[in-house]
Amino acid sequence: VKNLGSSPAHITHINVEGVSYEVSEGLEPWSTKTLNIALSPYPPKLQNVSSAKCILISNHGPVTFTALVYR
Repeated sequence: VKNLGSSPAHITHINVEGVSYEVSEGLEPWSTKTLNIALSPYPPKLQNVSSAKCILISNHGPVTFTALVYR
């Protein structure tokens, strides 16, 4: 995740294939951070796939993206 803004961002949730998970991650302005998120319960739609449609929700609004799936 990259914060391209000049103000801090706080990630509160991530939606993976329609399932919402609570997250609490802060990002300083102009910073980059790798997020590794363990999903529990594991969404059935992620069986035998290599990527997933996601929505990252922060205090700056939603951002859609495709995430790599590791098992």
